[in-house]
Amino acid sequence: MLIIQHNCRKSSAITIAALETGIKRNAAFICLQEPYIKQIFISYSGYTLYWPETGKQNEKRVSIAVKRDIMAQVIIEARTDLINHPYALVLDIWDIQPVTKTKKRRTRLINVYDNRIGLGTCYKGDAERTWRAIEDIQWQPLLRGRAVLLGDFNAQSPLWDPFIIQRKEAGSLETIIKDFDLILNNEQGAITRPGNKAKDSIIDLTFITTELKPLNL
Repeated sequence: MLIIQHNCRKSSAITIAALETGIKRNAAFICLQEPYIKQIFISYSGYTLYWPETGKQNEKRVSIAVKRDIMAQVIIEARTDLINHPYALVLDIWDIQPVTKTKKRRTRLINVYDNRIGLGTCYKGDAERTWRAIEDIQWQPLLRGRAVLLGDFNAQSPLWDPFIIQRKEAGSLETIIKDFDLILNNEQGAITRPGNKAKDSIIDLTFITTELKPLNL
């Protein structure tokens, strides 16, 4: 099961390019952060796109594209009962018995765009302050069994970036990693957001629970 993730910077061209890459690499799932949403929700032949149910159109920051030709082989459940947030989306993917078509084994896919929300941001919520999007999520019922947590976390920490010393916006994510014994699945030291030499960073991350072996995402 190949999973691709990409931050599209709200660009139509980048969003389409990510979906085209999925077709070329035969990716079952494409987890998009900041996909293009300016006028209409984008669509693409070959994939069915899932979106958060909550929030205005211009507030939604994640989508998961599911390759249409695998949908007869698995059962897909959008778990908006577990996360109802414009910055996060959860799908449960069930392997099925080939004869009875009943559920056999579940893998949970959690796509997150973590950033500052609240006052002065696109998504304001109700509180008169700013906070991290992942602080809105109840992680205890989510990170159970076979689970993949991935996304653009906009945070820096030596836990996942060996090139930095100073932590930035990392506390909430570090706590989640520790509390749920998550395993980092990134290639060690691989830059995920290229820039000039001063701005290269590792902020696009993939974690798995201990029930999953390291994956090739």
